Amino acid sequence: MDEKPVTLFDELITPPSLQILKLFIPYVPPEQQKTLAIYEKYLEFQSTIEFFQKKQNSIHIQSETSEELTFSTIFEKMKPYLSGHEKEMVDSISNAMNMMEMMKQFQEMENDADERMDEQSPAKEYGSEETEADQDCF
Repeated sequence: MDEKPVTLFDELITPPSLQILKLFIPYVPPEQQKTLAIYEKYLEFQSTIEFFQKKQNSIHIQSETSEELTFSTIFEKMKPYLSGHEKEMVDSISNAMNMMEMMKQFQEMENDADERMDEQSPAKEYGSEETEADQDCF
């Protein structure tokens, strides 16, 4: 079984004593595991309620890191918790989003280049425009 990282939410909500209790569940006799697991979830639920009852407590990952919050960074954080098929779907979505971003950047570059070409055009620069007589000469 792949070891998954502990989420920020779990770090903030679950005290070490509950983590230890979770570690013991597989080692107790099978007939006691259900009761112990339900008790652990009950204590975790109580801990969650207590955490959010304190007004100063909230979870804002953006304020704690300098990392830019994008769908790609969120998808990367989700990957350890996804099945193989779900990872493939997330990768496909992420690739599509990256392609759309690249297309947007290329479009912006093209627009910038067109604007520079228009600004450097001799006809606009000197205020001269071709007349019908000029066109007949060629």
